[in-house]
Amino acid sequence: MLSGKPGLVQKFASRVSVVEEVDRQAMRDFVKWLSIEEGLKNRTIKDNLSTLRVYWNWLVDQSYAPEDRANPFDNVTLPAENRKATAEKVRLPFSVEDIRELHKAIEGGRSEMMRATFLLAIYTGCRIEEITSLETANVTEDTIEIVRAKTAAGNRTIPIHDAIKPMVAELKARGDKYLLPDLVANKYGARSPAMSKQFGKVKSKLGYDSRYTFHCIRKTVTTLFEQAGVPEGVSADILGHDKKTMTYGVYSGGSSMDQKREAILRFDYALPA
Repeated sequence: MLSGKPGLVQKFASRVSVVEEVDRQAMRDFVKWLSIEEGLKNRTIKDNLSTLRVYWNWLVDQSYAPEDRANPFDNVTLPAENRKATAEKVRLPFSVEDIRELHKAIEGGRSEMMRATFLLAIYTGCRIEEITSLETANVTEDTIEIVRAKTAAGNRTIPIHDAIKPMVAELKARGDKYLLPDLVANKYGARSPAMSKQFGKVKSKLGYDSRYTFHCIRKTVTTLFEQAGVPEGVSADILGHDKKTMTYGVYSGGSSMDQKREAILRFDYALPA
């Protein structure tokens, strides 16, 4: 089986689950999926194939894959790119008006867990994986702590916006391991795909194309921080981005909680109560 490794391998394994099915056609289909559905550029697809190439060699070393087969991730033809098509795939931030429209649609007919996921995203800028895997033990009355992130910068503590404090308190009071308890994990243990799918249906019904995804909410929050004059270093500490400068990126202990709280409270979507 193609399992046991996180992230990229799981994506591939969800489409091709056994070694015997990994052939040239499967590779072509996977590359096409990365390009069209995931919106990845060729250089990123090439990096992904390099990772999978290493993983295949590991499978051979462990006798999970036959030694007499060429590595299927070698010499894979990448799709032709043109600048216009690439430009059309650029992810765009939702505007405040877009957020209000999405909120209205979600409030009108989606599950409580979709509503909570959306509100947590627009008021924290967290990734959907961070939200859906958030454990109650890492939530206080005033803060959310993201742990086990992919990068050191991703591990962070975020103030809870006043607009969602009652909702967070209610969810925490249920005493479940996860803040969002009613999510079903897929066979790889991921709890976010169901929410991504639900959100995709909502935004598509409202007419938003492939340039808009759940991840675009992070762009919205980043944009609002910039427009509100929030220092980039504070914004980076909330969003979990690496700081590029030597002074802040290497030597600084990070923004204070008061600084982050002030930044979080600078924007308001004026959503109906």
